[in-house]
Amino acid sequence: MTHHTFMLLQGEKVQLEVDPNSINTVAVSLEDGSTIYAVAGASEEKKLVSMQRRIEEEKAIVSLMQIRDEMVAA
Repeated sequence: MTHHTFMLLQGEKVQLEVDPNSINTVAVSLEDGSTIYAVAGASEEKKLVSMQRRIEEEKAIVSLMQIRDEMVAA
């Protein structure tokens, strides 16, 4: 999955898998051609964190299911 760079309200830059179009952001193009998505407000930042958490939980579930399937097949 593609990672995007987000700027949180406190100025912290983070790389997350959330689609920037899923929340309210302002795209900022940098001189090097990359884009940072500035989160537009505290409620949007909470949505962003929640969405990333869900992505990570889903990936963990899929991983556990794969391990289970491998054990059953062995």
